[in-house]
Amino acid sequence: INNLSKMLAVGGLFITINKKVALRCEREQSIVYSFDDDTIVKDSVSISQLALEETPNRYKIGYIDPGQGWTEIKVLCEDLENQAERDGKIIEKDVSLAGCTSQQQALRVARLYRDLNKTCSIYISFAVATEGMMLEAGDVVEVTYGGIFTKMPFRITEIDETNTGTYQLTCRQYNSTIYNDNLGATISMPNYAVTQSPYTRTPPMVNSLLAVENTSLNNGTIRIGIDITWDNTVY
Repeated sequence: INNLSKMLAVGGLFITINKKVALRCEREQSIVYSFDDDTIVKDSVSISQLALEETPNRYKIGYIDPGQGWTEIKVLCEDLENQAERDGKIIEKDVSLAGCTSQQQALRVARLYRDLNKTCSIYISFAVATEGMMLEAGDVVEVTYGGIFTKMPFRITEIDETNTGTYQLTCRQYNSTIYNDNLGATISMPNYAVTQSPYTRTPPMVNSLLAVENTSLNNGTIRIGIDITWDNTVY
């Protein structure tokens, strides 16, 4: 299985086993389901982030070059911005792509590794009920959770059925813009943090406030009545 995984890595492919063995691809795809506090099992959520020291900022990817006597040639892909942020510290990862004979494809895989680490560093695990029956590893879902983030997309990396009849989903943050090979394509970093105002619409405007004395007593306390006129045109 390790040798097969190395071969499949050339095309960003991976195997999933649910009711049948399937071949999936690390690519842009549509969201298949949305989860929120109502569909996530209570107290089942854990969130983590890829540690900085575990994130390479230089990749050396090996491919087999037929023009060089079928020897392995290394291509280099660096995250110069990250290197500058770390004061020039370089964390290198060396990868050999079994069966890859294209320099261009080796560079594409290198950029995919780099951009996944750069933009998809958040991991989440949570349990769901019967909604998990329709899902497979590789599917993309969006998660709204506990006032922390809203509609953040994640790719499912693993699904485990528990002995309580629920399904534990392990997911990695997903960014659709890293799969664009067009010249000059940019990577966007959407903000999924919950930043919405407590008001769902503009509060009504008050035209006039008139305080008038109310001589009635309530438990010995004089109460002040307020006459308010609402302007409903902006409500």
